[in-house]
Amino acid sequence: MKECKEFIDSNSPKGMRVRQPVIDTKGAVLIYPDVPCFLADGRSFVFNSSAGPKVCYLEKKVRTRKLFPDKKPHDFRITIDGRYVYYTERETKRGGRLTLFRKDLETFRSEVLFGASGKLPGSNLPLSRFSHIQTVSSDNRCVATSGCLLGDRRKSDTPVGILVIDIDSGQTRIAAQDPDFSNPHVQYCRSPEVDASHDLMIQMNHSMAPVSGALGVDAHVVRDDGENWRNLPWGRDGQETLIGHQIWRGHTRAGVTVTLEHCDTSYGWADGTRQDVVAGWPVSAARDAHTGSLTSGAANARVELSKTFPKARFCHLCADASG
Repeated sequence: MKECKEFIDSNSPKGMRVRQPVIDTKGAVLIYPDVPCFLADGRSFVFNSSAGPKVCYLEKKVRTRKLFPDKKPHDFRITIDGRYVYYTERETKRGGRLTLFRKDLETFRSEVLFGASGKLPGSNLPLSRFSHIQTVSSDNRCVATSGCLLGDRRKSDTPVGILVIDIDSGQTRIAAQDPDFSNPHVQYCRSPEVDASHDLMIQMNHSMAPVSGALGVDAHVVRDDGENWRNLPWGRDGQETLIGHQIWRGHTRAGVTVTLEHCDTSYGWADGTRQDVVAGWPVSAARDAHTGSLTSGAANARVELSKTFPKARFCHLCADASG
């Protein structure tokens, strides 16, 4: 543990200390604020180090503990409530096997939740199409992946699917698919409400040009059974574009994003431009209507959170449970 006094100055709170949990930063990666990393106590968190993922306990004496006993690479996600880590292990012999585990972050005991050999039950996709765990539902009963290629990767119009594992049924399904679902930043709604817990927020990278494209990125909400497609009321009007990395507004059913104005191709660095924070509620829309802020009802479904900032320059966001 390394003390970092360079982050302390005369304006810092009395008694404040800043520590770096790992000195060897080789292999360490960013902790994105839109991805859950805190445990149920709201203080301990998971980070990646050169020795693999670790839990950092912010107690009187800061200490760390390995998340997994080995150094094998693990595909994992911390649950919204911070109680568990979900992770997968794969075997390639004899057609391959995929196993989904859940580790209790208090006892560190693991249990098997789902297993498949050869093909994924329900969707009938070969195991090779399974990508990575992206998000776990607020009731901890479903897991959604990042984009899974559903066809020939050499074709530009090959659809990318959002795969859902239903732990109770032991089945998988494709919640939505589109060629522009590459890097979709899929996130389950954090609300504990039963209906809300099945909502998925998906970023759509039209033509993979989030800023410089004619209209750029938009974001949608869909139930994890593929029903109730909605638009989030941002962008797609020829003036406002999104940087992506949108989040749910805490445990509410609204989302929050950062916008760029006037189709700003400098990604917000040009003089006189802003990067504003805008909240919005999902608005019913046709599946092929990527109209963002022009969607019917969108104007009344959004609020500009940063309008009082004279020089708004926001980027990645995070929200507490209250939003």
